[in-house]
Amino acid sequence: MLTIPCTGTPYKIGHTHGTLAASQIRSSITFYTSFFQETASLSYPSASALAAEFLPFLTQTHPDLLEEMRGVADGAGVPFEHILALNVRTEISYGMATTQGLIGKGEGKGTTDGCTAVSWHDQRTGLLGQNWDWREGQRGNLVRLRIRRGGGASPRHDVDGTNGIDTTNGAGTKAEKTQKADIDTVTEAGIIGKIGLNSAGIGVCLNAIRAPGVAYDRLPVHLALRVALDRAGTVGDVVAMLEQQGVASSAHILVAGPEGAVGLETSSEDVVRVNEGRVGGARVVEHTNHYVERHEVSDGGGFLEDSSARLERIAELVGEKREVGVEDMKGWLRDEKGLPTSICRQKTGDDSTMTLFSIVMDLKGKKGYVKMGRPTEGGEEVELNACE
Repeated sequence: MLTIPCTGTPYKIGHTHGTLAASQIRSSITFYTSFFQETASLSYPSASALAAEFLPFLTQTHPDLLEEMRGVADGAGVPFEHILALNVRTEISYGMATTQGLIGKGEGKGTTDGCTAVSWHDQRTGLLGQNWDWREGQRGNLVRLRIRRGGGASPRHDVDGTNGIDTTNGAGTKAEKTQKADIDTVTEAGIIGKIGLNSAGIGVCLNAIRAPGVAYDRLPVHLALRVALDRAGTVGDVVAMLEQQGVASSAHILVAGPEGAVGLETSSEDVVRVNEGRVGGARVVEHTNHYVERHEVSDGGGFLEDSSARLERIAELVGEKREVGVEDMKGWLRDEKGLPTSICRQKTGDDSTMTLFSIVMDLKGKKGYVKMGRPTEGGEEVELNACE
């Protein structure tokens, strides 16, 4: 997997990303050109035009992210709008497709994204992990993005993550100032935020959920992940920020730190917490690809028949333990009960979706352990370290 070390201004960070991953970014655009057409009956130019609806909100609240995406585009030699569309691909392929009534009519078949996420916290450990399942065609476009806030400045910048701009959506008060953290994340080339951890020991995981609606005055899912990783605060800080700004479409974002975790089920209408449960003396969150809390919109019971089975299985595995370490969580993510639609997912003849990488984060140690491909197989192993 390509590692992209970045530092400097938002534009410079993006330009480095775009330059070093230019071929993978173009391949990502090719992949999503087909995917947007399949799931939302949209050409890539049409999808890019819809993505531009987010520009007023992002210009007001997160101009730094727009500058980074402009740097990505210039570095890769592609239009800025194409990079913006990659970064709102969840809103295009799930929220828009469902809102337009395309799901269930043949378009959008095979849009499986069967991720399983879990956190475990006790007095000794703070762990977060998931399998990221997606179509095999994106496997070669995964990159490791390492962002350091150096370049002669303090490694942590005294900024609010939004350049001091009011991000309260009309509440009338500015966001509380915090510090930007260093980041180590695995993402799809061209997308500036995904799954990983930061130098404050905050980690994020993502489960796709398909429910109708897109709100253009809230954070797109992948940019919400990035803003969460940017914050050098606590889990409570991150959760409060995401609840305040809102998330544009449906997903589950699992936010964890050294001492605890909170799941956030999002939709275009609301953000609902999934609080930790208890296993002995430990606190845990488990999630797959359907809502487990009540929402203003419905996910129709989930778009993957195996989502409930995987949630039951990860809960069963977690419930068998009283002490858990990194290797235990890796073992959960290798589980193949219910194959091919198991926690460790295997592609089939008519569906290329499979586990493309597995990650376990030790949030007390501020390290992440990534296994590329299905974790039962001999893929590349990469160690993330947000503090080096």
